[in-house]
Amino acid sequence: MLPLEQLKCVEPETELWSALELMDRNGFNRMPVIRDQHVIGVLSREDAISFLATLQKFGTPRVK
Repeated sequence: MLPLEQLKCVEPETELWSALELMDRNGFNRMPVIRDQHVIGVLSREDAISFLATLQKFGTPRVK
């Protein structure tokens, strides 16, 4: 385990594409989602790609 300060993390407001680029650059499949120095979730590459595929399927025009 690493201290929170040493982890590559994203905040809930981070755009999905930015988070995926950060994962890609660092070779991560999952990243903690942090708010106020607390882990509030985990973003996985698989879930993000599945979400984007669902948006594409239903024609949603914009992803933040």
